[in-house]
Amino acid sequence: MKFVGKNAVVYGAGVSGLSAYQLLREKGAKAIIYDDNPDADKATDSMSVVNAADIIVLSPGVDGRKDFLLDAKLENKLVIGELELASECCAAEQIAITGTNGKTTTTMLIDRILRRAGKSSYAVGNIGTPFSAIADKLDATEIAVIEASSFQQHKIFTRHCGYTQHKARPSRKTWKLREIRRGKSQYFSQSGRAGFCSIQCGRRDNSGFSPQNGCP
Repeated sequence: MKFVGKNAVVYGAGVSGLSAYQLLREKGAKAIIYDDNPDADKATDSMSVVNAADIIVLSPGVDGRKDFLLDAKLENKLVIGELELASECCAAEQIAITGTNGKTTTTMLIDRILRRAGKSSYAVGNIGTPFSAIADKLDATEIAVIEASSFQQHKIFTRHCGYTQHKARPSRKTWKLREIRRGKSQYFSQSGRAGFCSIQCGRRDNSGFSPQNGCP
């Protein structure tokens, strides 16, 4: 993915959005931050910047189903999430943890295990430090352990080494179970041959996942 000279808009002026903005600028993109809040710091609420964008990066929590984002995809503009952007710029091994419950605990546990094993590991994502804040600073000998939300998984297209602790149930009134399943299946399907996933089985609401339906 090439960013040099591209007009890039980061949607969302939160901590992750600001990190994505800085990463894009470091990669040579002409970046600007867009936010629905006209009073957001370092951001604009002018839709003109979105219309002129080549790349739109969505901050965690931003709903990618908004009409103007769907229109951007129809116009063949690249619409990705902050996690996807960071992954593209990161040379390190990547382990992603998702699910309704237990993400932070599992992320911390894997990070601790790797460190105790002598690995250079960094816990990032929803756990605190945005992945995009350190993505391009890690090398191939290091490991990023990423806590990923359901929102973020819907914008993932590259291949990762993925672990997930999953207990499927809708955690937001605006998200239906099939959308949560689709987001997690999207992640599993892009894990590549080296990827793997761990799923809590034996429950009806987990029946949508299997090695034949979304898991590598």
